[in-house]
Amino acid sequence: MKNSGFSFVEILLAAVLSAMVIAPLSYIMTQSRAQTQASFDEVRATFYAREIIDQIQTMKDFIGFDKMQYISTYQKSAPYLDLDKKSDIHLYANPKDNKINTCSGSRLFLTPVGGNGKENYFKRLLKIYPANQGSENSYRPNPDNLIAEALIEWKSFGSTTFNRQLTLFAHLSRNELSPNSLQ
Repeated sequence: MKNSGFSFVEILLAAVLSAMVIAPLSYIMTQSRAQTQASFDEVRATFYAREIIDQIQTMKDFIGFDKMQYISTYQKSAPYLDLDKKSDIHLYANPKDNKINTCSGSRLFLTPVGGNGKENYFKRLLKIYPANQGSENSYRPNPDNLIAEALIEWKSFGSTTFNRQLTLFAHLSRNELSPNSLQ
């Protein structure tokens, strides 16, 4: 009587061949997902940075260039302001009494930054400082020009630390119009 079926060697050979095909495909799928997520995260970071810069430029037009100087630091090497630590961010101090001015023009209204679960995968940082009139070695602040620097940091696919970043700069200059001249 003849047995019809597969021998152990045939089954083992089929399993090895299947593993040789499935393993590279699995690796390619994982790499594809990581690249897609990296591209998506970079687009989101660009959106977050552009949103900050747009609001800073609008704020300058609303409250005036002179009040923007109160939120600026003296140099480029000053620390960043973490915009995600507070939910109600008013950016300039009233020079008369050093209290935070809560008029609507001094507040940033930013899109909530979400992550997977409770953890935040993006961090938004801002720094505003006078533009340099000199070289990198000799810093001389230009009082009529400010630089707004939005730094976005994020965690790449599978990372537990902020290991990617994107920086967007904007030039803010004094102009002839002031908020009071538009009334």
